[in-house]
Amino acid sequence: MLNGRDTRALSKKQYTRFRNENVGWVFQNFKLIDNMTVADNVGLPLQYQGKPHKEIRRIVEDVLAQVGILDKADTYPKLLSGGQQQRVAIARAIVTNPNIVIADEPTGALDSATTIEIMDVLGA
Repeated sequence: MLNGRDTRALSKKQYTRFRNENVGWVFQNFKLIDNMTVADNVGLPLQYQGKPHKEIRRIVEDVLAQVGILDKADTYPKLLSGGQQQRVAIARAIVTNPNIVIADEPTGALDSATTIEIMDVLGA
């Protein structure tokens, strides 16, 4: 059960959509797509939801600002530090405003000041 919904009763397609809308994931190795910019990586869950491009760009910019890397929006992941890549992964996890964020060491590559900021963003 999640949000009062029995997820066992959902079809595979319904479950995928439900998961996209309700769960954010931060993987330990980030799972960023190297040939996509930071903004495109973060916006991918919103594209899956069918949101318009302008709305995606606005939401992505807001989330990137929250995690302190708006200036890296047009950069490719391989050009970022480990801490910056981690913030991209966190931004992607929260871009849909999910009810749950599942994170494996979400601040492991961050300095202590950034860790505090990110924990605030995550609501922890």
